[in-house]
Amino acid sequence: DLMAMLGWERAWETLEGVGDTQYNDFEKTFRQLKSYFNSMNKEDWFENLYLNWLYVLKALHGEFDEGYPTFMQTRAWQDKELNTALASWAQLRHDTILYVKQSYTLAERGGFFQPPVVGYVEPVVEFYNRLLNLTNMTLAGFRKLIPPQELKNLRIESGLSQFAEILERLLDISRKELENEPLDESDYSFIENFGNISGNLIGIIAGGDVN
Repeated sequence: DLMAMLGWERAWETLEGVGDTQYNDFEKTFRQLKSYFNSMNKEDWFENLYLNWLYVLKALHGEFDEGYPTFMQTRAWQDKELNTALASWAQLRHDTILYVKQSYTLAERGGFFQPPVVGYVEPVVEFYNRLLNLTNMTLAGFRKLIPPQELKNLRIESGLSQFAEILERLLDISRKELENEPLDESDYSFIENFGNISGNLIGIIAGGDVN
C-alpha cells in the first residue's frame, strides 16, 4: 500500500491483482493519503530520518530512459527495485538501527590463476544521492545527541563516515558508466571488494573496527 502511495505503479497493479483494492473505502482513503504524500515538498521529506528514509526509497522507482542500461528499462528490474524498497521499509519498521554481527564464511582460494573481476554498479544516481544525504543527516543527529568521545567509542561516527565514502564512490562510478567513460583498475578493485571481508561494508554492518 505504501509503495503504491509513493508512486509505484507496479505496487498498485499487485494490489489490484490480489483484490486488496476492493475493501470498503479503500480507494477513497488511498487517494487521500496519496494526495498528502504528493503535497509534500523536498523540505518536508527532510523533517526526520523516517521520512527521509522513505524519500531515499522513492528514488528506486524512477523512469529510466534510453541513456540507461537496457536491463533498467524492464519490468523485471522494476519488480526487483520494488522488492528492494519493501525489504528496506520492513527493516525500517522493525528497528532503524540494529547492531547485529553478520555471519560469513571465508572462501578458500588455492594457487590457481584468478581472472580479473570486471564488475558493474547499477547507476541509480538519485538513490545514492539521497542515501548519502540520509547518512549525513543521521551522523549530524548523533553528533548533537552523543558526546564526541562516546560517539568515537561506539564507532558510530567512523562507520557512518566510511559508509558515506562508499556512497560517494558508487556515485562517481555510476556517473562514469552513464557517460560511457571506461572504469579503471581502482574502480574494478573497489567494486570487487567494498562489500566483502577485505572491504569496509561488512565491518560497518558488524559494528566492529573497520579501519
